[in-house]
Amino acid sequence: MGLKTPEIGEEGYEEAKEFVNKICLGKEVKLDVDDREQHDRYYRILAVVYVNNTNLNEKLLREGYAEIMYIPPSEFNPYEWKADYPSIFGTFRGIIKRFYDMIVHRVFTPSCPGTGGHSEFIVFYRPDGTELANATWNGYSKGDYHWIEFDEPFKLKKNVNYTYEIRTGSYPKYIHNHTLKTSGEEITCIEFVDANG
Repeated sequence: MGLKTPEIGEEGYEEAKEFVNKICLGKEVKLDVDDREQHDRYYRILAVVYVNNTNLNEKLLREGYAEIMYIPPSEFNPYEWKADYPSIFGTFRGIIKRFYDMIVHRVFTPSCPGTGGHSEFIVFYRPDGTELANATWNGYSKGDYHWIEFDEPFKLKKNVNYTYEIRTGSYPKYIHNHTLKTSGEEITCIEFVDANG
């Protein structure tokens, strides 16, 4: 739930399997099934796995055996498991390359626990530098404040480098890696400008 682990035959599969076996075999395992979405499209149970009160999903992520694959709606936010993140608002500029085509309707900003972290504005640029799409945050009063919704959906094409700029508001949660590779994309940070200078 919230993670992508290597499939059979993929690099890292045997190591991840051995890690899970070492933690789980012969022990009582408890599942905290997602209240918002109980099954995925393959009818697999979506849950956080606990072994001796330890969150196995978080452990897999922190130990490098899994990547975040957050698909809302979900009561669980895997970004909270990754690490402790400082929360400085400012402007991010970077490049996103999708591994398959994706239609974008909206963008989600995870927030630090107990805060109203969000993004204020986002814009995507084509490889030639022309603007592809932009959207502005609607505030706390309109729906789920974590989302910025675009007026018109647009497509990010497979293996194309798009530049983006995100201006964040209060207490967003960051991943402080120069490059983040997930099952669907590679995101590279070019620059971060702290709002305080």
